[in-house]
Amino acid sequence: LFQKEMISMSLDDALARLTSLSSAAGGTETGTSSTEGLLFPDSDARNLTEGDIAGFSDTQIQQAINEIFAKHGYSFKDPEIYAYFSSFSWYHPTSSDMEAVSARFNSYETANVRFLSDHR
Repeated sequence: LFQKEMISMSLDDALARLTSLSSAAGGTETGTSSTEGLLFPDSDARNLTEGDIAGFSDTQIQQAINEIFAKHGYSFKDPEIYAYFSSFSWYHPTSSDMEAVSARFNSYETANVRFLSDHR
């Protein structure tokens, strides 16, 4: 049921729902959670699957890619994306060098960026 609900939601609605669920499960208040605003907070610890992205739009898949880069401090050149991630306390931009940032990825993150890119 949850996955079907997420499919019919916009990205903003889905993010709000995920934040709400995190808080209900004992997460911290909005603005202080280290996973707030993330579609896949565990993308550094497991391989994403077809089921994870079933029904995702290209925009949502790109958002999932962006969040992996954001978690490693990528400083987005697009002001809208930069502003979005800057609204979360966990985001600390350190570099606009995409290659340098992606060199920090672990094997799950590298595989997940490749997987997500192949599904856009």
